[in-house]
Amino acid sequence: RATVRYVGPVATSKAKEAQWVGVEWDDASRGKHDGAVTTAAGEPVRYFTAPAGSASFVKPSKVQAGISVLEALQQRYVKMDAPLLAPNNVFEGMFANTNREGGQKPIEFVGELNIRARQQLDVIRKCSMRAHGICCLYPRDNRDVSDVEEECRNYEELDLQGNLFGSWDDVAELCSSLPKMRHLHLNGNLLGNIPGDLRASLDARSFSALRVLVLNGCGITSWDTILTLAGSAPGLRELYLADNDLADVAECPVVSGMDSIEVLDLSHCRIASWQSVACLAALPALKVLTLNWNQMEDVDPHSAGPAGEQAITGWSGLVALGLSGTAISSWSAVDRLGLFPALRSLRLQAIPLVKPFGQSEARALIIARVAALEQLNGSRVSQRERDEAEKGYLRRIFREGKAESILDKHPRHADLVHKWGDVMAPTSANGAGSTLANELVDVTLVPVSASCTSLEPEKKKLPANLPVIRLKQMARRLFGLDVESMILSFRRDKEALSELLDDDDQTLRYFGLADGVEIFINKVEE
Repeated sequence: RATVRYVGPVATSKAKEAQWVGVEWDDASRGKHDGAVTTAAGEPVRYFTAPAGSASFVKPSKVQAGISVLEALQQRYVKMDAPLLAPNNVFEGMFANTNREGGQKPIEFVGELNIRARQQLDVIRKCSMRAHGICCLYPRDNRDVSDVEEECRNYEELDLQGNLFGSWDDVAELCSSLPKMRHLHLNGNLLGNIPGDLRASLDARSFSALRVLVLNGCGITSWDTILTLAGSAPGLRELYLADNDLADVAECPVVSGMDSIEVLDLSHCRIASWQSVACLAALPALKVLTLNWNQMEDVDPHSAGPAGEQAITGWSGLVALGLSGTAISSWSAVDRLGLFPALRSLRLQAIPLVKPFGQSEARALIIARVAALEQLNGSRVSQRERDEAEKGYLRRIFREGKAESILDKHPRHADLVHKWGDVMAPTSANGAGSTLANELVDVTLVPVSASCTSLEPEKKKLPANLPVIRLKQMARRLFGLDVESMILSFRRDKEALSELLDDDDQTLRYFGLADGVEIFINKVEE
C-alpha cells in the first residue's frame, strides 16, 4: 500500500512525456528514494518529499485506486439464486489424493445453500473486510449498487482494517449511511488529521450511533482531531488510538466532548510524561486507560497538568491501567499507583524498574506495594499470593533497616505492620526465635530431570527461612543432581503456572512458598 504524492513526467524517464505516479509506501523500506531523482548530468530534481527510502515512481497501470464498500460486498457475498459452487454437493473437477499410488476422491461441499442463507446481506449484522483495497462507500463510476446499499443498512459492526481510506469525508459518509453501526474498525487506514474545513461540518449526526471506534495506526498527529471526533460521536464508549503520534496532547489540556469515554488506548503514542495526560483525570466515565510503550518515567494521580494548573484529583472511576513498556524506574511511582481510588487491574511489564528482578520477585513486590490490586499483568491476584507477597515485602524492609527513611521509601509499611503484627520482626538481635523463622512449610520435592525419572517425589517440612542454596544441597543428597546445574521451580497449586526459584540467596518465604507447594527439581541438560 502507498499514498500518491505526485503524478506527471519524471526527468530520468527514457520517454520524456511518459506519465509516472510518485508514491510513498506504507512500508518505508520498500522504496528507492525520498521523492527526488538525479539526472544524467548530476542535477537533482525533486517532485515530492518523503522519508529516505520510502518513495518510488511507478507506472499508472500498476496503480489500483481502490474499490467501494458496496462493491466489495457484492464481490464477497452472493445471492441465493447465484450458481452453486458445488452442484450435487461435489466440487466439479476437484479431487483429494488418498494414497501414494494416486488414488483420488472427489471433494464434497455439503450444505452450501444453508451456509449461503446465513451470509445474505440482509441477515448478517457484522462484517469483516480487511485489506480489500476499500477506499470509500459508493463506487466512483456511479454503478448501481442500490440493492446492496439497502441490505446493509442494518450493519452493527464493520471491520475495515488495513484498507485505503484516506479521507474523513468518506468515513463520515460511511457512518451516516449505516445508521445502526456501533463498532467501526479502521486500523491501518492512513486517514491523518481531520482538515479544518471539515471540522465545522461534522456534527453529532455523523457518528451518532458509534460506541466503539478503532483508529490504531491511522497517521493521526493532532489531539484536536480526537476532540473533534469525540464531539461528533456523543455515544462513544471505547476509543483505540494506539500507534498514532499524539505527543501534542500535552498542549491541549481539555477533554471536552469525551464525557462518555470508558476505554481509551493511547499505547505507542509518543507521550512524554504523565503530566501530558493529567487532563484525562477529568473524564467522568473513564474506566480503562492504556498507556503502554510511551516514554513516561513517573505516575502521579494528583499531578498538575502541563500548564501548571492546580492538582487534578479525578480518576475516580479508573479500574484498569496499562503502563507496560514505559520508562518507569522508581518504586515511588509504583507506590503512587495505590492513590488511584478504584484501580484494580494493572499491566506493568518490560520497564527499567523490574529488569534487575526475577519475574516472580517483581510481581510480589508490585502486589505488596499496591494494596487493592486484584489482577496484575493479566493474572488474578489470589488472597494467598497477596498474603505471602506482603509478608515477604515486610521481611525485605526489615533487612534494609534505616528506620528513619522507612515511611518515605515504603508508604505501606505502617499498614502492613498493623495487618501482620510483630511476627515479622525478630525477637533478638540475631533474629533467632522469630515466629516466622520457626514456621515450617509442607512441600513436595518432585524430580523432573531425565536422570531422575525412576525416583519418587519426597514430602518435606522445610523452614520458611531456608535459603534456596540450602534447598539445592538437600536436593543433591536426595536425587543426586549437581548443585551448579540444578534448576528449581515451584507451583502454588495444580492450576498455577510454574515460577522459578531464581535467587540462591533468598529464602522460601521470599518467594511466597506456602503449604502444599510442589517444588520441581531439574537440571540444565548438556
